[in-house]
Amino acid sequence: MGRVRSGPERLGLRSRAADASGRAADACMGAAARSADRPGAILAMLLRPYQSRLVSRAVSALEAHGNTLAVAPTGAGKTVMLGSLAGEVGGKTLVLQHRQELVAQNMRKFKTINGGAKCSLWTAGTKSFRGDATFAMVQSLYGHLDEMPAFDLVIADEAHHCAAPTWLSVIERAKELNPAVKVAGFTATPS
Repeated sequence: MGRVRSGPERLGLRSRAADASGRAADACMGAAARSADRPGAILAMLLRPYQSRLVSRAVSALEAHGNTLAVAPTGAGKTVMLGSLAGEVGGKTLVLQHRQELVAQNMRKFKTINGGAKCSLWTAGTKSFRGDATFAMVQSLYGHLDEMPAFDLVIADEAHHCAAPTWLSVIERAKELNPAVKVAGFTATPS
């Protein structure tokens, strides 16, 4: 394993000084910057230091244990962190939510953070697994587990709901299809 990178470097961002091609990559909050790991991808925001630490610890936990629970208070930017985690881990990603508003919010932020990612939806009205990341309503996906493809990463937003039988069924199905699937949960209320 290589050295641990931090800040913009860990996110695959190059500062003006570190940009060997001579192109200026603006590393200001909210400004677009190019990703060194995904040429052509645009990252539209940098994580705050506490978000970066949480994502880094989550990546380490996934590498060591295959699963993790990320706990952060309301308003900490869990949606931004889960999008960043998915970008760091890579592979085909399933993001589980329990409310339609979260599906739209998570997908919008995910696209902002992972500029080149193709996203798909699995909801009552739209059913597709074609994207690099699929944003699914657990209630809608539960009745169609036989159609679910293998995923490399499953992210449970509002992970305190994972004890519910529908959530457990979706996660167990993901494990059946890919025993090496990584599972990450995000919540403000772990108990």
